[in-house]
Amino acid sequence: MVLLLASALIEHVLSKPAGLHRAYRCPIPNLLEAHYKQAFPEMFSFVPYNPYIGFLAQTITSLLTVYWNYVDLFLICVSIGLRTNLAHVNEVLRSSEKMYHRSSFWKEQFIHYRQVLGLIRDVNSHVGAFIVISYSSNLFFICVQLVNVFQQNSSLIVTTYFWYSLAHLIGRIVAVSLYGSAIHDEYCRTRSFFYNLPDGFNCSEEVQRFHRQVEHDSVALTGYEFFHLTRKLILKIAATVVTYELVLTQVNEAEAKNGDDNPCTLQIDELVCEKRKKIGFPVGENHDTKPLIQPTWHTVLKRWCTTWIRWPKAPRRAGREDWMYNGTFHEAVRGVLMLAQLFSIMPVRGILAKDPRKLRFSYTSGRAFYTYFCTVGIGFLAAMSMYFFASMRYHFQKMVTAFFYCYNLYAMYRFGRLAQKWPALMIKWTRVDDSLPPQKDLFERAVLAYRIKLCSIIVMTLSLSEHLLSIVSAVHYSNNCPAVHDPYEAFFKSNFAFVYYYFSYSTLRGFLTKFFNVICNFIWSYVDLFVIVISMGLSHSFRRINEFLFLHKREKKTEQFWGEQRQKYRNVCDLVTTVDDHISAITMLSISNNLFFICVQILNSMNSRPTLVHTVYFWFNLIILIGRTLAVAMFAAEVNDESKRPIEVLRTIPRDGWCLEAKRFAEEVTTDTVALTGLKFFSMTRKLVLNVTGAIITYELVLIQFHKDEVSDVDLCKLKRMDTL
Repeated sequence: MVLLLASALIEHVLSKPAGLHRAYRCPIPNLLEAHYKQAFPEMFSFVPYNPYIGFLAQTITSLLTVYWNYVDLFLICVSIGLRTNLAHVNEVLRSSEKMYHRSSFWKEQFIHYRQVLGLIRDVNSHVGAFIVISYSSNLFFICVQLVNVFQQNSSLIVTTYFWYSLAHLIGRIVAVSLYGSAIHDEYCRTRSFFYNLPDGFNCSEEVQRFHRQVEHDSVALTGYEFFHLTRKLILKIAATVVTYELVLTQVNEAEAKNGDDNPCTLQIDELVCEKRKKIGFPVGENHDTKPLIQPTWHTVLKRWCTTWIRWPKAPRRAGREDWMYNGTFHEAVRGVLMLAQLFSIMPVRGILAKDPRKLRFSYTSGRAFYTYFCTVGIGFLAAMSMYFFASMRYHFQKMVTAFFYCYNLYAMYRFGRLAQKWPALMIKWTRVDDSLPPQKDLFERAVLAYRIKLCSIIVMTLSLSEHLLSIVSAVHYSNNCPAVHDPYEAFFKSNFAFVYYYFSYSTLRGFLTKFFNVICNFIWSYVDLFVIVISMGLSHSFRRINEFLFLHKREKKTEQFWGEQRQKYRNVCDLVTTVDDHISAITMLSISNNLFFICVQILNSMNSRPTLVHTVYFWFNLIILIGRTLAVAMFAAEVNDESKRPIEVLRTIPRDGWCLEAKRFAEEVTTDTVALTGLKFFSMTRKLVLNVTGAIITYELVLIQFHKDEVSDVDLCKLKRMDTL
């Protein structure tokens, strides 16, 4: 610990003369001012320089450096403590050969082992976030430092600081990995102990139970179950760093050819002025800009709502029964289905009924005709965007537009197929819910519905905010067409060039096009919301079983009791399989679409943006995409997590309570993989998040090498080919 703290202090002290040396090369006479402006360009690009502000920023940076190193130190201390407890159990086992013939000895040691194992799991549940933070930050900065290897450092001070910082980073991550893997190493020693147990002692029932427990366990600290801290992890980290670094090297060489972007080569004031211009802040210049669209949209929206929205029945006063829930998934998901029908998908009748047997699907209902109408409109947009992409010179943005509309068209088709089978699926789901352990009170029966409502509100509110920001940013381009005097015409032509390149503009066509575009944007978000809601329902069913089992932890139960619980568990597993057969294509759509658009947005991050609104919209959109992807993966992985929890109760069954049904139950839990899948190609588990992250980074690093700012080959004002003007 002292060694790590001393190394961190030396690294931080070396960073100061290295920073001052770089500041000395700047044209600013005041060395301290040059140092602060170079160290904190994000701040002093907008805030006038003040030495007190610089000192405050430097103090905060020093504190953050302490926290950054303390995370690794904390994990090392925790690993040492847990490893010591497990090593003590191993030492007692090896040094007590005279007690091997006593059954009470093995029972006592088995209890000690279970206590240590429980402690490790409890600690791991609390420090998993710190492990993820430690490894992600260390890997990121190691890659950054390795990229900087190719930069020329003329000063011995800068070179010394660079290599010492790199060695310090590598030493930290290796130390955390070795101390963390020591827990798994001690567990491996416990397992090898039973292999080397003298003959004659391995036949005892308590010894066999202890041995089975050790064989089924996998004791190690984890990073939120994404990875385990074992010695193999060090090799995986090394291979990952080398792989990414080989690609980053090519990117670094390409950037070196573009010239030096060192802020010291220009005056700081010029950089600040240029930065303000890029973001859209006024810099003392006056530009006559065209006014934004007049705020008459509310009248159009009011007219549309009055014409198209019709309630099937007159509103009535809500009664007590309307606020009571019976705890079924069908009742909890009613609001989500109403939201879906508002966006022209899932045209199922009877969604507000408490009885799932009243659900009906009809090809001739009003909901179905509304779906047909939107399907035709979105199909037209998809066909036009594909033709626009294929008939012209290759343009990456045209491909993204075509992918977006084709994706939404296929999503509508999948939801249409699901709507046909939804009534039968809900009847089976309700039957399984009714067979589960009863819920105690009204709050427990309503908790699933409230969770689904809260999640739906958050997802759709963020989607609406993102869409409104996209409209505001799109208005900027429509104002750059002085030849078009109608602001609505300029807006629609600039945003739907793939339609009005071939068709003349009219107000009706413009608003229909925008209406179908809005439907597509909300379907795009609803696909993720639907997978999240389904995952919440399935994990809730497993959670009801687990909560009932945990009430009887360490209790002696009859064989009939364990047979009934195993049958309930198997019913939920069969339900997961049935649901996955129906929605696996939708799950595949969600993951693939999010991966594609995350790569597109990260690739677009290198493009310049004209105003601050575009910058805010871009980063807000990227954050929402990443958040939605993580939410889908984490909620879907919760199904697999909850399906594994019954083993925690089964392993605590007393010896005289162990029976054949309990054994069958334990074997099903440990050997069966219960999870949603993406067309059976992959299972939605926690490890998928890391695989998705690795795929994004790998593809992105390759795409960056071929990236360049694309110039449109269509004049958005005149909608003519640029090579024909």
